[in-house]
Amino acid sequence: RFCRFLANRYVTFDKVLLHLEARFRKEIKEGKRSAIRKVLNRDVSSKKMMILCIARIFKRRAPQDDQRTLISKTVYSLELTDGWYSVLAKPDHFLSSKIDEGLLCEGGKLLVSNSDLCGSEDGIDPLDECYDASPGNNVPILYIYANGTRLAHWRAKLGFTIATDCNVSWSHSLALRRIEHIVAGGGNVPCIDLRVLEKQDLQYLEAGTDHGRPRRVISEEEEIDRRCLFEKKQVTLVERYQSEIEAECVKEVDDDAPDLWRRHVMKYGDLEACNLTLEERNKLEAFTQKRQEILRRRVREEIEAKLEEHDLVFQPSKPFLRVLVGNRNHESGDTSAYVTIWEPTKEQLDKIHPGRIIRMGNLGVKDNKFQGLLQLSANSRTPMHIQDSETLSDVPVKQSSGKKNANRTALVKLHAESKLMSSGRSTLFDVAGIVVQKSATALGWQMLITDRSGLSLRLESFGDHQVDSFLGT
Repeated sequence: RFCRFLANRYVTFDKVLLHLEARFRKEIKEGKRSAIRKVLNRDVSSKKMMILCIARIFKRRAPQDDQRTLISKTVYSLELTDGWYSVLAKPDHFLSSKIDEGLLCEGGKLLVSNSDLCGSEDGIDPLDECYDASPGNNVPILYIYANGTRLAHWRAKLGFTIATDCNVSWSHSLALRRIEHIVAGGGNVPCIDLRVLEKQDLQYLEAGTDHGRPRRVISEEEEIDRRCLFEKKQVTLVERYQSEIEAECVKEVDDDAPDLWRRHVMKYGDLEACNLTLEERNKLEAFTQKRQEILRRRVREEIEAKLEEHDLVFQPSKPFLRVLVGNRNHESGDTSAYVTIWEPTKEQLDKIHPGRIIRMGNLGVKDNKFQGLLQLSANSRTPMHIQDSETLSDVPVKQSSGKKNANRTALVKLHAESKLMSSGRSTLFDVAGIVVQKSATALGWQMLITDRSGLSLRLESFGDHQVDSFLGT
């Protein structure tokens, strides 16, 4: 679509024919496909970051979720295009409010990440005759969310795009800069760097019960005690009923045994004592093995039924780890949030340590808050990556020179300048690095720090300041 000032300049016969020829050559002869066509064909995930243009905005009135009110609400749908093809999109509540405010309008460009394509699981081609990206048609719908959507520059190139400031594994995800940019209930967070401020102990959420008792949050020691108590009760019950159950199962299985088994084995008790042909012996041996399997299965089923009857079926609790996190360059007064990791793996537990900066992807965001802070959720499949020393060079340290925005000196440069300094000369400087070792001395403390150059610097204090308070730990 072109405005009336540009239509006579661009929408001409020669230009349209030239674009059609170029498109035929690229798509048909060279076999290249646009971003939306790849997504609709289900060859590329819809969660990849791409820039799309708002071609049309559809608006309709719909009744409120609350049936007691007669007030209707406005529901928006978008037709998003990559310049070649289009797809029907549904914005969430937050993005819909931005349409009401006029921030999202036709002709604007959106950077979309972590979106979901629903419908046509086997894929569909936009060139199909039945495909029409407008409401009311049976076409796939692209659901876009506030936490994965940003306004793009008007000159941004349409199609797939990558983040240049991330490594390859994160380059196709939108990286949020701060916790304040996260919208509660605005979908999952594609990618964000978080500093671990506090790591709580591993806890367990009790499994649901049928007695209406609310589920409790228990500690790891309480969970171990609960398991041991259940096992003792189960062992006591099994020892009490096992002989009776086995006798009932043997009788039940032997009653359904073939005539050959009852006539020979039940009479003589042993296959060797029977005067059998080779064919009869093979049949009895096969049934003997089958009988043992049936008995084991029936005894197990009866014991499980008896345990369930006495409410002794163990329901494992769900472990979770709650972590208080802040922004990458967290300072006093900045916004914090809680990250709850459900069923964390050992690898994830080893990565979570106070002071570390961890890049997390696809974090869930809850609508309600916990202790006044935003709630983020993760699980065992949530990718987590510890930022390396090259990234940690941006971590703020307490300034010794008193300058608010002082330039930090690299250890390589500092090492070279130290050779030129006289022994009695004193200089103030700012430096950032990773603490390798810290210890207390008779006069104060000392520590070794390093950076990506591999050189080390020893810092010494001759005052009464504690090293832990200096590091903020």
